[in-house]
Amino acid sequence: MNTSASSGATLARASARRRQRAAVAEQLITRAPHAVDSIDWDTLDGAPEWMAWEASRLEALQQQVGALVLAPELRLWIDAPRLGAALRALGAPVLRALLALPDGEMLPRDVTPAPRIERADQVAPSLRTCGASVLLA
Repeated sequence: MNTSASSGATLARASARRRQRAAVAEQLITRAPHAVDSIDWDTLDGAPEWMAWEASRLEALQQQVGALVLAPELRLWIDAPRLGAALRALGAPVLRALLALPDGEMLPRDVTPAPRIERADQVAPSLRTCGASVLLA
């Protein structure tokens, strides 16, 4: 094996690891400043990849996870404002797939405390909050 290629690959992995650690540390410092004292190298190395994602990508993941938890409620909606807000938050493919899930593949309604979403302006924040709670757990 080419030693310089191997060395280059090792340097690339180390650089990627440093970037991952820095991104996770930044997220933890920003979102959980109370936990900064307990952050160590093992915490940074063991963090899931999504913790280093940019804000918009992480928000989309949180909303999708929240939608899975709240799917039983979402499937009961018949009003255009909430459905439209869900469409904007999740995108058509995700919303269609979620609404098409068979009952047996959805989480039970009482698996976790879920916010009551009565207005369209509550949809995206509720999905995001619920999803963030699941991801952090």
